[in-house]
Amino acid sequence: MKQRRLVKNNAERKLQELLESEGWEVDKRGMPDFACYRGNEFMLVEVKPDLDHNLKEHQYRLLAKLATYGVPSFYFAASEKKFLSITPPLPS
Repeated sequence: MKQRRLVKNNAERKLQELLESEGWEVDKRGMPDFACYRGNEFMLVEVKPDLDHNLKEHQYRLLAKLATYGVPSFYFAASEKKFLSITPPLPS
């Protein structure tokens, strides 16, 4: 088992602690903020301090595109401890 390393960003640390308490292994290496694994489950999560902080355009575009391919993608508001699912745009 690899050694657990807490991330420095307070909002991201809240998510890390929450997910690890639920049995997820979290990997913090960039954009999106976290790749999370639990058994055969997998998800990507971009973290913001609260619901007042929106995803940047490039963050939304990437997560929405991945969601198009069935990759579970989420926005996590740390203050509210709330997950918002990123769904692909409807075809025009």
